[in-house]
Amino acid sequence: LDALQAAIIRVKLKRLAALADVRASYACRGPVTRYRIEMELPAARPWRMRWLFPGQPASEFELDGQAGWSVAADGQRTELDPATADMARSHAFPRLVQAPEEFLGPLEHAGAAREEGRLLETLGAVHRPASLFLDTATNLPVRLELGDANDPSTRVVRVRFETWREVEGLLVPERVVAFDAYGEWVMELAEVRFVFDAEAEQA
Repeated sequence: LDALQAAIIRVKLKRLAALADVRASYACRGPVTRYRIEMELPAARPWRMRWLFPGQPASEFELDGQAGWSVAADGQRTELDPATADMARSHAFPRLVQAPEEFLGPLEHAGAAREEGRLLETLGAVHRPASLFLDTATNLPVRLELGDANDPSTRVVRVRFETWREVEGLLVPERVVAFDAYGEWVMELAEVRFVFDAEAEQA
């Protein structure tokens, strides 16, 4: 790397370290329904997500690591089963890019292969059937393959990161396409806002 590229990387890493809160929403459409997801993803947990389906009350979740809860309108919390918590957590795309281990657990190198002119490194999850494929030129995820949360032994969900949006010097998945047993789901970034820790930025 030349000096300018190295300086840019240092600045971006510093911004990433200072990232205190992500607020984003995605518009989603698929073979059986349309919905919108609104998410607040602070560095200090819990994360909060709202699923908005046409003509239905919002479904609200809180997520803290591998645990999760549904939150009723009166604030009452009910613990989610692991499959539902996994489903909700897997939609937190802005955080997935920054820390895939938080979603998939420990990762290990599982090979590399050239695909459509790009060299992709495969990272395999140690404790679950999941693989993350990174473009070695950009270090960005290209796709994710994981066992379906409802039936991890037989089903595979494939997630493709198609386009990216640069915000505040950081990249966020803009268009994400997923394939599961029901068909194709398209999730498009509607809005995103970053909040930074002023003290961490000045450090």
